Amino acid sequence: MPKKTFPQPQQTHADKPDRSKHKHPPELEELMKFLRVYGWPVAAGIGLALAAFLGYTSYVHYQHGTEKRAMELLTRATTTEDMEHILRNYEDSQAAPMALLSLASTQFRNAQYPQAYDAYTRFLETYPDHEMIPEAKIGAAYCLEALNRPDQAHLAFTAFMENFPDHYLSETALFGSARTLSLQGQYEEAIAIYEQFIEENPDSPWLPQAETARIYTEKNKRAAQQNVPADMNRDDITTPLP
Repeated sequence: MPKKTFPQPQQTHADKPDRSKHKHPPELEELMKFLRVYGWPVAAGIGLALAAFLGYTSYVHYQHGTEKRAMELLTRATTTEDMEHILRNYEDSQAAPMALLSLASTQFRNAQYPQAYDAYTRFLETYPDHEMIPEAKIGAAYCLEALNRPDQAHLAFTAFMENFPDHYLSETALFGSARTLSLQGQYEEAIAIYEQFIEENPDSPWLPQAETARIYTEKNKRAAQQNVPADMNRDDITTPLP
């Protein structure tokens, strides 16, 4: 399989984290490799990563009294109220950061984009060395896109590509960078990203997404030239979990 390369990200003022701080536990690293090879959508990918991380942290901390209770609540949490309860009452537990990340994910799925963005930002500020920092960053980028801030979303996606080039969500960030260029009317640049990916990764499981996105971007380019409403493709956008 040809070696995958990405377009050079734009220079940003985003902080460049120390990648060594965000290494996942060995069990989770194996899952990351699986997800990356098979190109799972971000919804399934991050969801499984979250589940694996929950299992790992539950195993490590289960025997500690308060931690045990917090982890039990986290594994049963399904609503924003459940997660907020953990954050209020177990803010110093190992469950708290995962509850916050889950809260952000749930709010995004509920189309509560400002709240989700605030939750992702809070996670990044409160737990800068946490193993799930990359997932939080990609979630925040999706929120910016959903909030109709494509310029900022583009910077967030390209910063992710620069800071985490080997992460299992790197393709998601690549397509996000192209999509947000298209949203700003920079169709040629977006098409170039898709075409480069298609040319350099003919065996990638992400190839159908790239080809579909290129077709829709070309269609939107023609629509813009003819001054008719664009038919934006949302098929390659999947809900970030968290």
